[in-house]
Amino acid sequence: MSLCRVSTRRSLSSLVVLILIFAVATGWSRRKKGAPKWQSIFKKGLPNDCEPSGLVWFDDRLYVVHDEGTLYAVDENGKYLDQYDLDGADVESVTAVPSRKGYVYVGVESDASNSMRPVILEINTKTKKKERTFKIPKGFPASESTGMESLTFVPDAEAPNGVGYFLCGSQDEGAKVFVYDVNINSGKSTTIRQLAEFKAPVGTYDLSDMNYCDGKLYFLFDSEQILASVDAKPFLDGVLAQEGSGSIQYAGLATYKTDGTDYEGFTLSDKYAFVGVDTGDLLRCDREVLEAKWVSCEP
Repeated sequence: MSLCRVSTRRSLSSLVVLILIFAVATGWSRRKKGAPKWQSIFKKGLPNDCEPSGLVWFDDRLYVVHDEGTLYAVDENGKYLDQYDLDGADVESVTAVPSRKGYVYVGVESDASNSMRPVILEINTKTKKKERTFKIPKGFPASESTGMESLTFVPDAEAPNGVGYFLCGSQDEGAKVFVYDVNINSGKSTTIRQLAEFKAPVGTYDLSDMNYCDGKLYFLFDSEQILASVDAKPFLDGVLAQEGSGSIQYAGLATYKTDGTDYEGFTLSDKYAFVGVDTGDLLRCDREVLEAKWVSCEP
């Protein structure tokens, strides 16, 4: 082999290394430059009559609620894994508590056994049985058809229960959200009490879902086609202190304009963002690509 060829190969290798270093340092990616590509994964595992409302990614499963009383579990590609019969309950939302493996919590918009008021059901995903029912306290604005549309859990070791807070959003009064302390650690207690209420940071009505992931609190607005996020910890600390001397901090406030209406569920895995469409669809896109398109709105 000639010295010229060796030198040329070394030069090419050095050039490739330099290009790779530049790509990593600048975050360059062909995928990041384009708009998020939402792919339908609905027909890979969900029945045709399913109308996805709330979503949550938990225990390597995507949980999807159908508002006529069924909870489905699919994988990240939409493949069917399991389902849970909720006796025809008017379910609109679902969340999970990280420390409660094997359980998910489903939001019922109006429950016949509770004077058509909203409740949270604790579902054991192994036995497929309902174990506890948490009745939302009086004062939550709700009617038979427009009540608790969104639900999420925000972990916080400083919460009264040492675990975190349940957040419930009302469709009856625009973008109003209520913060609850739930005795989640006890296997039998159904105690729940209101700690605070607030208006979502953006959007004025039709709050269709909320989600917590990696320190961020997300708000999805259906008709207004807005997805917003804030840094959860400073935001909730401000909400809980607002009746005293504290003030709400919109740290990290950012928004994303969604591509369509009837978006009623939103959640994130490490790799993907998922959207549930009430007219019968389940969409997925690359999380990293989506996050590159957020617009900062910090005051």
